[in-house]
Amino acid sequence: MMNINTALIFTLLFLSSFSSKAQPFISRGNISYERKIQMHKLLEGDEWVKGNTERFYVSTFQLRFNDDTCVYVKTGDEESKNTAYWAIYARENEVATIFSSGMSVVKKTVYGDDFIIKDTLPKYRWKLVNETRKIAGVTCKKATTIINDSIFVVAFYSETILLRGGPEQFAGLPGMILGVVIPRLHVSYYAQKVEANENQVVTVPKYRKTTMSRKEFQLMVQKNMKWAFTNSGIGALYLFL
Repeated sequence: MMNINTALIFTLLFLSSFSSKAQPFISRGNISYERKIQMHKLLEGDEWVKGNTERFYVSTFQLRFNDDTCVYVKTGDEESKNTAYWAIYARENEVATIFSSGMSVVKKTVYGDDFIIKDTLPKYRWKLVNETRKIAGVTCKKATTIINDSIFVVAFYSETILLRGGPEQFAGLPGMILGVVIPRLHVSYYAQKVEANENQVVTVPKYRKTTMSRKEFQLMVQKNMKWAFTNSGIGALYLFL
């Protein structure tokens, strides 16, 4: 019969083995994302432009975060060989999310003009799904939501990264979002690297331009880019990301 000391040793060894396999919690650090747009799908119906455009447009972004704030910015300065460079939406987005105040500050570049949007955080009605996958070596859980009444979004989040943020303005899940797929917009975001950094300093960018609300930005885009909505549909994409 196993004595108490032997049983205790086996219990400690089991707990030690389990603990070594568990992913550590991260409260501060950096995440590198790759964003991929399927240009041929985006330009479906315009065969000449599609034939002179690369199939995918790939760009990289970085998310710096601490226990309250995350700042998402583009990294690198890749040159595009796409004839339809004008069709690449949300190309230069910068997003600062401050969870303690429930506010976000977003810089969007639309056809060469910069706009600063300051508003409360978007609210998403997430549905949690019993499915997991690994992204950048981190185990993630799946969730889905609908934006703008009809656009289906799939997200993958990690509960081991405590801040409830993500790429662009996606947030509100029980952990950091490491993957986003929006089939209708032919775009995906996936983390390529996750780095913990307990000394991470996150500074919200300061912009000199006058700010506007999210609603004011949407009305401005719809009013001044009617051709983009009626002829190509590209303009509408600026409203979602």
